[in-house]
Amino acid sequence: MDMMRETLVSLEMHMAQNAELQARLELTERAESTLREELERERQERHEAQTRAGSVEQERSETQQRVAKLTEEHAQLEEEHSRLQSEVERVRDELEAERSKGFWARLFGG
Repeated sequence: MDMMRETLVSLEMHMAQNAELQARLELTERAESTLREELERERQERHEAQTRAGSVEQERSETQQRVAKLTEEHAQLEEEHSRLQSEVERVRDELEAERSKGFWARLFGG
């Protein structure tokens, strides 16, 4: 009878240990699952951040190209303006010279 009792006690201890190990295993599995989800979320966030950084870099590059193009166009427009300003002054001088001639000189090309 003592042997049966010892066997029963031992069996109950093993069952308790088994239940405890089962509980630990479930907690470990949940922790692992949570860690995997967090890792996947961090990977996704890092990927999105890299994508945003790439987009920002591309926008910066495009903006720099636009600035360079506009700067070049501005320089061309300034040159054109200067040329036209000189042309206006030349025509004005010619007009003034023509006006300073007398009526008869203008009429007869003198």
